[in-house]
Amino acid sequence: MAHSGGLAHRTCNFPGCFQGFCPNSHRRSENISDTRAAVERLAPAGYVLAFVLMVTPLLEAATRVLPMRPSDVGWRFGAMGIVFNTLVTPLLGVFIAMVVAAVRGHRRTLRWLSGAAYAAAVVVTLGLVLFLFDYVQARAGVAAEQLAGLDVVSRKALFLGVVAVVAAGVLGRAGWNAGRTVETKRGSAANLLDMPGGAPE
Repeated sequence: MAHSGGLAHRTCNFPGCFQGFCPNSHRRSENISDTRAAVERLAPAGYVLAFVLMVTPLLEAATRVLPMRPSDVGWRFGAMGIVFNTLVTPLLGVFIAMVVAAVRGHRRTLRWLSGAAYAAAVVVTLGLVLFLFDYVQARAGVAAEQLAGLDVVSRKALFLGVVAVVAAGVLGRAGWNAGRTVETKRGSAANLLDMPGGAPE
């Protein structure tokens, strides 16, 4: 630290700093850089948390639907309902992973997550169609006093399925655009470094 007139100034070799005095704008840039560095140190934990959020609910759903009986209408109907009810948390995990990848500049990870989100939207859409067909068949074989309960459960599962499709589509598009932004920023940084005097001394 260099002290002058009772004021503390930070020693810095940044071009434009006069005798070790940093302008406020430069100090703000350093603060932003420090914050970004701190966030980047949290990135591995973010990836781990995202993985746990994505995998754990799906594993739990898988244990609840085993053993598989795809020829049984009741099993298919119940299994799809369970899956639809567990999709929100894995999508939250995908979002967290995308945020971490964007902060770290992991373009390929963003593209992979975007593709996975789009694929999930397609798969869940197909699942919704099959769920509707199975709902009609299941409703025909249920006693009249049980229809109200079946309708409530079915509407909840359909709602969550539609929400999952929309959320997965939005995540897919956002992740793809974020990957393009990361690529553009990398290209701009490379161009600046290629300019005469652009590289730091």
